[in-house]
Amino acid sequence: MLPRLKKVSRKEFPKGHKKGATYHSSHLSLVVVKKDFETPSKFSFVISSKVAKKAVERNKLKRWTYQTIQKEYDNIKNGFVCVFFSKKNSTELLHSQFEDQVRVLLKNAHLLKK
Repeated sequence: MLPRLKKVSRKEFPKGHKKGATYHSSHLSLVVVKKDFETPSKFSFVISSKVAKKAVERNKLKRWTYQTIQKEYDNIKNGFVCVFFSKKNSTELLHSQFEDQVRVLLKNAHLLKK
């Protein structure tokens, strides 16, 4: 699980999506807002009850995202606030496919150091 210091707090949550850059994949969207480059990057994942009715499904998708971020965290640049938004068809994915979607979005947003 991702530590609390690496998660976006309510105060830091980007109010308007117009401030940041938005990246899309077939199952997820990513909003990236630049902060100062000395602070570590922070992440959040939003999944609506319209996407998954059951809390078990929503929590499973959140766990998958945070696990992927935890694996890739050493390769992610500092100074960003990133918020993932799920789309309706994201509950149909397998764990490995979901991880690939997250990695593709991080790569497209140029957040990876490599």
